[in-house]
Amino acid sequence: MRTFRTAVMASSLVVLLTFAGLLLAGRGGKQQLYRALGNLAEVLHLVHENYVDPVDLTTLERGYEGGFLEAIDPDAALLEAEEQPVLDAVPPFGLVLGRRLGCAAARRVLPGSPAGAAGIEEGEILERVGGRKTRTLSLWAVRRVLREAEGAGRSVELLVLDVRAEKRRSVTLAAGSWTVEPFTVESRDGVTVVTLAALAPGTAASLADSLREHLGAPVVLDIRDLVWGTEGEAVAVADLFAADGALGVWKGRRAGEKAFAADAGRIGDPPVTVIDRSTEAAGEILAAALGRAGATLVGQETAGRAPHLGVVQENGLRLVLPIAFWLGPDGEPLDGAGVLPSEEVEPAREGDPMLDRALEIAGEAYGRKAA
Repeated sequence: MRTFRTAVMASSLVVLLTFAGLLLAGRGGKQQLYRALGNLAEVLHLVHENYVDPVDLTTLERGYEGGFLEAIDPDAALLEAEEQPVLDAVPPFGLVLGRRLGCAAARRVLPGSPAGAAGIEEGEILERVGGRKTRTLSLWAVRRVLREAEGAGRSVELLVLDVRAEKRRSVTLAAGSWTVEPFTVESRDGVTVVTLAALAPGTAASLADSLREHLGAPVVLDIRDLVWGTEGEAVAVADLFAADGALGVWKGRRAGEKAFAADAGRIGDPPVTVIDRSTEAAGEILAAALGRAGATLVGQETAGRAPHLGVVQENGLRLVLPIAFWLGPDGEPLDGAGVLPSEEVEPAREGDPMLDRALEIAGEAYGRKAA
């Protein structure tokens, strides 16, 4: 027992003191920090000694590392020794992960992806990935399993739970090359409707080419369900509709501040943009930038989660952490606040009142401009 407790205390102090030095400086002082470390060691000891089944030390170690970091942010992670993260990488197999009922879950399924082809639906729980229980893994570790399989050209078996139907099924994510289908464009009642599903590299340039075929028509941009994408593409898409001025700013306690401004490459007026609670992360960066550029935002408040991630290193440990937050037009972080619509529209069980209202506003604005 003494050996176990010593090992736990030592590893806890090394890992958590580093975390604390990076993240908790000035938030409660050393006494509070050491009290938390002591409590953690006692909890681990009690679990190890009293849980109904023997507990593997590695499982405990992974659990407290993942739990501690995910309490800060779902995308935070402790990197393995040789791991080289690409923070803007396309999610493996097209699965944007979240946490639900303690397990990994499909937060978003990217169009054109193997996950979509396998029939995985958003909100479904991934109980096992490659035979491993996701309840005992951090989201970053689940991504690592998927990314390693995809990179090696191996298919992956999932055990998926549909909570609504209370049924489990086995799903195979097929290996093979695939490309994100980031947007669709259609014409409705003389209005060009762009549904933006992802902000993969090159999306802004492709969207500009598509919209040049619809010059003169009003545009509605639907970014509901827009979760994944690169920050650079979010700014670049907003820049298509901005004449000048600021498009966005991120700011961190140690990372400093970075601002993004419009260039002279505008192809059209700011679109009427549809947002709601499913607009998150890169989608919120885009929504805030379009709002700065003068776009009318229709729908519901966005999710309120737009961190700027980075890799930090100290004492031999490397972490993926939010090192800054994107700011809204009011200068306050989008995290916890989200982007507010210019005109709030309630969802409905039937029809799509948000999109209908956006089409109406776009048509009215175009009519006034034509007159």
